[in-house]
Amino acid sequence: IKSQLIDGMGIDLSTGRIKPTGPIGVKPRSYNARVVRDIVIDNGEIVTDRQIENIFTAIDKQSGKNLRPYLKMLSSVAAFIKDCHKNDVKLAIVSTDITKRIKQAFAALGLTEYFKCFVGADLVDNCKPAPDPALLAMDLCGTLPANTVSIGDHPVDVKMGNAAGIECNIALLTGLGLQADFESL
Repeated sequence: IKSQLIDGMGIDLSTGRIKPTGPIGVKPRSYNARVVRDIVIDNGEIVTDRQIENIFTAIDKQSGKNLRPYLKMLSSVAAFIKDCHKNDVKLAIVSTDITKRIKQAFAALGLTEYFKCFVGADLVDNCKPAPDPALLAMDLCGTLPANTVSIGDHPVDVKMGNAAGIECNIALLTGLGLQADFESL
């Protein structure tokens, strides 16, 4: 069941990397919780949505004590963020994760102060690729789509930006999405 859960959550067991199809890193927490619930039930256990959410909450609490080992910063990203901030660029983070976890991650990286807002899937009715998270971030930052740049490492990021009317969407090739995945966008 452990291997099924790891694979089902979207971690490639042979490489330890997130699969481009997710659902971890791509789908909202509620979707991920349903995946876990279904795998557990398929293995003959009776479990409720509330029990699964309690497990997610316990994992959040435990890993939240020290998130740093779970985070990998791409080279030059911190300098880019600081340069943007120094030049009065309003920065926002939009994620499929819950807002509390986003804030914890950026606090662990020592970068919280550089961001105007953090928007998680828990703050909107519809998660990426719907425009809702980007629209909320723009509203909180006081910006318009014409004055906004969206940078993301997965096709759902570009789809969200397009749906929100953002004309400048940058695909960052981190290995989560491949160049071919973005070409039609």
